[in-house]
Amino acid sequence: MATQYPPSLLAVGGARTGIAPVNLLDVEDINGNLYYWSDRPSDATPVITGSVAPAPNVTPPVPVPAGQQLAWAYATETAATGPGPNGGASSTLTSGAASMSSSGGLEPHTYLCEWQNFALPNLPPGAVIQAIYPVAVLNFSTTEPSATATWAVSGTPSSSGGLNIPGNGLTDFDGQFTSTGSIGSTAAAIQNASITCSVQDSLGPHPVIAAMEISFVALAVYYTAPAGSNGGVYKPWLLSVPSFAFHRSLQTDTGSFVVQNISGDTLSRDMEKIIRASALEGALFVYRLWQPDAEAAWLEVHGTLSVEPVGVDTVTLRGSQLINPSQDDTPLENYSETCQIQWAGRRCGSTQPTECSYSYQTCQVLERIMVVMNDYEKNYGEALANTAQQVINRRRRF
Repeated sequence: MATQYPPSLLAVGGARTGIAPVNLLDVEDINGNLYYWSDRPSDATPVITGSVAPAPNVTPPVPVPAGQQLAWAYATETAATGPGPNGGASSTLTSGAASMSSSGGLEPHTYLCEWQNFALPNLPPGAVIQAIYPVAVLNFSTTEPSATATWAVSGTPSSSGGLNIPGNGLTDFDGQFTSTGSIGSTAAAIQNASITCSVQDSLGPHPVIAAMEISFVALAVYYTAPAGSNGGVYKPWLLSVPSFAFHRSLQTDTGSFVVQNISGDTLSRDMEKIIRASALEGALFVYRLWQPDAEAAWLEVHGTLSVEPVGVDTVTLRGSQLINPSQDDTPLENYSETCQIQWAGRRCGSTQPTECSYSYQTCQVLERIMVVMNDYEKNYGEALANTAQQVINRRRRF
């Protein structure tokens, strides 16, 4: 089937006539950071604008108003109180956990995680920040009302305008939470923001078990960009692009993009900063062979990136198609005569003191067994055959 090009492309002729096409590469890493690279300056409009959620369970804290766009800012530093006598806390740049198990007493306990020094997202030139919202996806559970979960955003306690988590006191909650209002509209508000979560219990004689799991922490930045500000978004760092060969089969379509690694300062190079501050492994990319005078693309490819060994003055990013059969995981369970359910686990349901042999004959909860049913048994033990040892002379005379 012939490729149907838009009339604007047909009007300017072939890709090798008139103005030369521009190679454009839009990248959104798994943390939501945006990067735009080309082989020469271009005023093309990016196709990846940051509307993709940074995680499957994360949504914009408030609907994106008309004329605005959304970017995400992430912490570059994190800290947590180490293990203590009754609990502990740990954290990464985008997640964390805090828990405690106290038998009661006269001494309160507090375990906390903190995220700070948020990096500015990559915004277009002339962009104006309109609002900033802290976002956290978390789960909290407790056995006593004396155990509470508290949040502070830029020094504002959660009880007076921080994250809109439910009230404490035997309240378990799970979901995405944000502040009741914007915490600012400047770059300084992003860089100076600090998000702190803590699990603590007050004085009391009763045993306490409380736990909080934070799966995502970031700042949602709403901004506007003036008309025509897309010019200059693309940095001319792209040195070479692959020649794609598309297959109508399960064979994976791949290609390598080469980006310069020379620009920077005396401390570090620009690409080194990007690789250190983001997660390009698995990042989403859109490559376009763009015709400037027609404002349309001759070719557009979508896929994911992986970082190959970084060279002295170049960085190679290997692109693969979105649906890559070679990256499919092996099945979690096998289709066999051996039960795949862990004995005494939640799916098994057995309460017997002796472990089964993961077979139909030894199953203790037959209604939950997960095996291939058959009408024969092949797991017999080995046995020696009783063969005659006396030599018999078969030659007979008559």
